Amino acid sequence: MIRTVTAFSAAAFSAALLATSAFAAERSWTPSDFDEIEVRGPYDVVVTTGGSPLVRAQGSDDALERLEIRTDGDRLIITSKRSGGLSGLFGGRDDADVRVLVNTERLNAASLSGSGDLVVDRMDGDDVKIAMSGSGDINVGAVRAGSAKIAMSGSGDISAAGACNSASISISGSGEVQAGDLACKMLTVSIAGSGDVYAHASDTATAKIAGSGDVFISGGARCSTKVSGSGEVQCGA
Repeated sequence: MIRTVTAFSAAAFSAALLATSAFAAERSWTPSDFDEIEVRGPYDVVVTTGGSPLVRAQGSDDALERLEIRTDGDRLIITSKRSGGLSGLFGGRDDADVRVLVNTERLNAASLSGSGDLVVDRMDGDDVKIAMSGSGDINVGAVRAGSAKIAMSGSGDISAAGACNSASISISGSGEVQAGDLACKMLTVSIAGSGDVYAHASDTATAKIAGSGDVFISGGARCSTKVSGSGEVQCGA
């Protein structure tokens, strides 16, 4: 199954958030320094890099009362105070209406569990990691990395642009990864299920499929493929 993911810019998303007047309440947090973020739940989160750590959330009083913002080492965690189970991932009735703006100096790891949306303007580092579990969406506007690891589990969508030396992309399930604008030299792709990957490699690429998923590789790399099932690998210029 092939779907199209629309890439939202963090700036546009932030402007829309600031302009809205539909939120009943707002809260702010000043966390300690962090360079990783983990979102658990149905929240809409926008991360802007290049500034001091700050988190601002808007939503109903009840939803904000359930919202938990904390740091664990170098990681910022956005989650529900409800413990475990599906309620922690999918939240209460109005948790999906919570908008969270996050500022941090830099970010090198981002993960999302559940049905939320995570937009990041920039990620950089020797090792950049992007992970999705569930039905949500992650969009990263610019990646600058030595190696980039993108992992999808479920039916969600990940899109990323930028550049790296090597990239590893994996899907388990029916999700989609759009990384055709992430220009890397070396690429490894693995799909188990019906998911789709769009990627770019200029030197070498290895793609493995178990199932009905498809891989589309641009950039002119030399490709090595292994397919078990009805999936297809297209490797071209």
